[in-house]
Amino acid sequence: MISVIIPVYNKCHFVAKTLESVLAQTYQDWEAIIIDDGSTDNSVEAIKTIHDPRIQLYQQDNHGVSYTRNKGIEIAKGDFIALLDADDIWFPDYLETMVTLVEKYPHHSVFCVAQKDRPINTLPSGISIIEDYCSYPYIFWTGGLLIKKEVYLSVGGFPVGIQLGEDLDMWLRVSCKYDTVYLNEAHVDHPYVTENNLARTINPKTTYPFWQWYSYPYPNKSKLQRYTTNIITSFANHFADEKQYSYARKYLFKTRGFSAICPRLRLLFKIIFHK
Repeated sequence: MISVIIPVYNKCHFVAKTLESVLAQTYQDWEAIIIDDGSTDNSVEAIKTIHDPRIQLYQQDNHGVSYTRNKGIEIAKGDFIALLDADDIWFPDYLETMVTLVEKYPHHSVFCVAQKDRPINTLPSGISIIEDYCSYPYIFWTGGLLIKKEVYLSVGGFPVGIQLGEDLDMWLRVSCKYDTVYLNEAHVDHPYVTENNLARTINPKTTYPFWQWYSYPYPNKSKLQRYTTNIITSFANHFADEKQYSYARKYLFKTRGFSAICPRLRLLFKIIFHK
């Protein structure tokens, strides 16, 4: 059985469509754990319009997406976990495709497919075994992953209190220990621009401290350093563009190594000579 974990916060206009995409799966051996994270809209009412004995609804005060996902993983009865955000849509053959990958690669624990309109252009179509996650930034899409529950238990939960970058940190920790079976075909879609899409609002106080990655036990240290530096620099640039120069400076000075030297120098001048 596959445990589908769906955290919900103020997604009343989208969550029913998401659930319908789960119900429409050609593979039907699943349970759906829906955790409403203190929604203030009609999300719970929308969820209750969908009736299926495999759907379990839990309600809690607002604790954030990391806490909610961790709770869902703890409750899950399945050997495999499929995370699904409440504004994502699975193609009808999504779970069947994932199970086929599991059967074809029984010694692996992490499986991933592409999102619609976002294939990895540096990879061939079809199946690849990803041994170096840092060479393919953003290869993981939360709604396009099937991972053994024991993997989450072995690497620890999503970092609580973080609103941006918590998933990137999880996928990097997973990739420090596990290879990924990646199918470069789209089987999931993110068709909506939602009102609480955290990726569009960057709060430095609740953004993951990416410089901690430098110390992670990733097999390829040079790739890890380059990947980490690029991520930190991109966020520092964003803060500079938003005129949050103290945070831009803080992030820039956390970078290490000699990768992205030109972007880092341009950012330094932007910070020093801002008006």
